[in-house]
Amino acid sequence: MSQRDAVNFTEFFRYHGLWAPGVRLFRRLRFLGKAAVIFAVFLLVLSPLAIVFVRSTQAEIAKSERELAGLAVQHDLLALFELTPPYTTVEIVES
Repeated sequence: MSQRDAVNFTEFFRYHGLWAPGVRLFRRLRFLGKAAVIFAVFLLVLSPLAIVFVRSTQAEIAKSERELAGLAVQHDLLALFELTPPYTTVEIVES
């Protein structure tokens, strides 16, 4: 790298530091391009959160479906128990 290239490189970051590439990009873009860049960044940030939310919601739905299936079995068993004759006395024989 020559002396002139080093000076140009440091001049590029002189006023805006690490943000210089973004500042120069936004200076060249129109409003629609700027809005698209901001939308893309938000999409990159929010998409993992949305995926986690959807997966946890699906897990809760699956759990609720299993609970409802268990309640249906319990309802059928309760009807079966009501049909059996009542045995209220239990005799304990000691030997």
